[in-house]
Amino acid sequence: MRCLFVLCLLLAATLAGQEPNAQLAASPWAVTHERFLWPDAGGSLSLTPEGFLFTRAEKKPEEAKPVLLRWDEIQQATLAERRLEIVTYHDVVWQLGRDRIFRFRLSTPDGSLVTAAPILRAHLGERAVVALHADPLVVERKAVQWRIPAKRLGLVRGVEGVLIFTGDELLFDASRAGDSRIWPVKVIDAIAQTGPLSLNITAPERAVSDQGGYRSFAFQLKQPLSAENYQALWRRIEHAHGTRLRFRSIQ
Repeated sequence: MRCLFVLCLLLAATLAGQEPNAQLAASPWAVTHERFLWPDAGGSLSLTPEGFLFTRAEKKPEEAKPVLLRWDEIQQATLAERRLEIVTYHDVVWQLGRDRIFRFRLSTPDGSLVTAAPILRAHLGERAVVALHADPLVVERKAVQWRIPAKRLGLVRGVEGVLIFTGDELLFDASRAGDSRIWPVKVIDAIAQTGPLSLNITAPERAVSDQGGYRSFAFQLKQPLSAENYQALWRRIEHAHGTRLRFRSIQ
């Protein structure tokens, strides 16, 4: 019996070790590398234990020069269903020191980059921006505490969607591709309200204006967010951080 128990433990450990490899096996993806001053380039994008590997498609395969974007070289990675933007720490001297950015979009009409999200979160932590639509099946399995239709304000135009709080995550499921966000409560830096029909979220993300690596998201709520629900969100964030957040009741 003891031998059987040990065998089960070894099998479980083996399967656990294979889980990341199964996620890596979801790649490579056929992508287009979008470039500003030069023609776009087709190729393949792969997930590796070291980072993202982009291999440009060449007429002669032996001329291909893969580019490895290592995890520790990535300043921020923004993942949408069909797009990936990687901002590195490397400066582009002739562009006055602008951070070098790689932008990829899927070339196949039915592909998806969703499977890359757990890998990004595991390796990049707060540097991973998950701009994916909320998976209805995943949300359904969680204990949704509240759900409110909302509009996220923007510099030129906003985007409508739904704010969903599951207890572990705050999600904004946007009507426009690339504008959704999934924030684990532990990465949210601050929240604020000026009334029951407003909500401001501050989270790690590059912004147009320098905010120390954080970006503010202002929402107009189409239904009031009660003081009880606001405090539930605040307390969950406070618990995840283990610190006291500045809090002001809306009542």
